[in-house]
Amino acid sequence: MVDPRVTDTNTARLTVRETVYYQGPEGQPLSVETRFWTAVESDEQPYIRQQEVGEDWVALDCGWLEELEKGVVTLHNPEPRWRVNPTPEERATAEARVIEIAFKVPGTGTISYPLTPVLVLPIGTGQRLHILDLSIVRLRCRSGKVRVQVHVFPG
Repeated sequence: MVDPRVTDTNTARLTVRETVYYQGPEGQPLSVETRFWTAVESDEQPYIRQQEVGEDWVALDCGWLEELEKGVVTLHNPEPRWRVNPTPEERATAEARVIEIAFKVPGTGTISYPLTPVLVLPIGTGQRLHILDLSIVRLRCRSGKVRVQVHVFPG
């Protein structure tokens, strides 16, 4: 199906399909689906990396896309790949590696004030963000270090 908004078939596009399921102990299952696509005005390539995040706040690594006015970011906090069944202590340590996401106030320079986390990524979860200013995103891990999978798409 060709969208009338796109006349050039060589235009880049971003497509998202997402489904959230919920079922209570005795209730009917609930499914919420989000589907959309948008033409991408930039010809920049996506930026894909694994960024190490520790207990101190760090800027989101956006690579060559950091100067873009807007972008779509997906973050994933992967669950560890166990070679053997983890002990309860190993499992607890891994589950404590929650990524916190905060947004720095633009124009405030260095981080010399407390940031307040507004989003969290427990292990095994991900998040999609549509960001107007990529430079304000800050990440940290609640306990230890973790390698977060970062995908930045021109927006």
